[in-house]
Amino acid sequence: MENFCSKCGNQLSIGDKFCNK
Repeated sequence: MENFCSKCGNQLSIGDKFCNK
């Protein structure tokens, strides 16, 4: 999951939600 959020450049907490879309 860290990689996923890191790719988008968002925080790990909200990254999962904002990164998804």
